[in-house]
Amino acid sequence: MLGGIYQIRNTITQKVYIGSARYFFTRWKKHERLLNAGTHHNAHLQSAWEKYGASVFRFEVLEIVAKSKQLCATEQRYLDAIPRKQRYNIRHVAESNLGLRHTPITRQRMRESNRHLSHTEEAKEKNRQAHLGKKATKSTRQKMSRTRKGRNQSTEHAAKRTAATARTLRRKSILNWDLVDELRRLRVEGMSYAALARRYGISNEHARKIALDLTWCSKDRLLDIRLGS
Repeated sequence: MLGGIYQIRNTITQKVYIGSARYFFTRWKKHERLLNAGTHHNAHLQSAWEKYGASVFRFEVLEIVAKSKQLCATEQRYLDAIPRKQRYNIRHVAESNLGLRHTPITRQRMRESNRHLSHTEEAKEKNRQAHLGKKATKSTRQKMSRTRKGRNQSTEHAAKRTAATARTLRRKSILNWDLVDELRRLRVEGMSYAALARRYGISNEHARKIALDLTWCSKDRLLDIRLGS
């Protein structure tokens, strides 16, 4: 392995991009290809590349690191030594995909650094599409539940979530608005909840709530019509 810490330096402004790599040559060629294509992940470096031109940038080795597990910590040392205004790096905490486990303090710094990053609507939509149809594991659901605890939702937001859940349940139900109207008419004519439940394949309690307009409410019918469901 011939890798370690490197910098991409703007020879006009002396501003640098600090990075780490297991193989210097491969990493530089990747940076160069992305920058020339205008698709580099670092918008600051990409903008400077387009403004000043490729000829003013130099790829320079700062330190050779023998063990890949030491790359992240060594890169962080260089990031800490160079003022942020003199760096192109968007993230100020070194990250690695080599299995290094960050300390709680480092993870907190990473969260604070990433908190200011924003995603485009296109990126959000791609992320949403990528997760369609995926079911969270039990442990993931538990983590999500713990994360939400203690959060104060506005009355409007809570009402929207409740309405959305109700619409989803209605779509999955064996009933429709015509059957609901028929159930209510039969109840008015004297049919028992038990008989209604058997007729429509639902529970006695569900039949009672529908008959009393506690679920499948009139206001929901208007909302469903507006939404086209």
